[in-house]
Amino acid sequence: MRRATASAVALAVLLALAGCAEAGVDGDLTDDWPALGEPRPFLPVAGVCHPAESPREVSAAQTSVDCAVPHLGETVHVGAFPAGVAKLPPEQAAESRAAFAECDRRAAGYVGAQWRSARLRLDVAVPTGTAWARGARWFRCDLTEITGVEQESPAPVLRTGSLRNALTTGGPLLLGCYTAALSRVGLVEKLTPVDCARGHNAEFAGVWPVPERLERPRRDRDWLPFYEACSRIIAAYVGVPDDGLLPARAGIKPVPTSAARWRAGDRAARCYFWLPQRQVQSSLRGGGPAALPVPGR
Repeated sequence: MRRATASAVALAVLLALAGCAEAGVDGDLTDDWPALGEPRPFLPVAGVCHPAESPREVSAAQTSVDCAVPHLGETVHVGAFPAGVAKLPPEQAAESRAAFAECDRRAAGYVGAQWRSARLRLDVAVPTGTAWARGARWFRCDLTEITGVEQESPAPVLRTGSLRNALTTGGPLLLGCYTAALSRVGLVEKLTPVDCARGHNAEFAGVWPVPERLERPRRDRDWLPFYEACSRIIAAYVGVPDDGLLPARAGIKPVPTSAARWRAGDRAARCYFWLPQRQVQSSLRGGGPAALPVPGR
């Protein structure tokens, strides 16, 4: 009797399975799962920070941290190379320079002012060659606080807090006043930052974005447009007429970006002015002709 009952149960199970197959189950358990898609290339995001300096090529393994903890770099924007760029462009290629120009604009919007007016460095990071071959076409715009833009090899600063809107209300990142060390022939050899309330004889006035038609100066005549542009910037900063008399009021020092950064697309010059015969104990911004008089007038 038990043997007959077991046979009946087995027959009922087989019939049920047959019914399920008729309802759409074919009995093959391997062909009804959705196929896994191709792995997508790593895509960085803006608004995160990094405990290490940004390398030129970035992989998915690079660590990101909350900007509230100590870090060295911060991603302010992520862009994309045009679809027609077949090979990963070198740093000095036209596509890389265009990426730097986009990062330049986005960085200014992120910090709330011209980033070159502060102790900041902008770098453009790209995917690794392997990631590029798999379809990655992004570039990453990273800002790093540095010890000083006037130094030949400034070091990165370990900082806490985001750079978002960091320049909108002033602060210690902004370039200000300096002690200028002069050579025997009266040219500025070194600029050392100093509090504007202390005695100083030089000051930062602004940044000139250099037009594409101009190259980085190599000969004396190449400097002329740099001095002319910085004269206009300094005159507007202090509040004196831009009438060609600024060289009589103060010395002018344009400082273009380094040759390597220039080739990568960082085409700009910082403008400083210095006082050959005196020191002051405050910023001359907006001081007018009384703050920067023409000698003998």
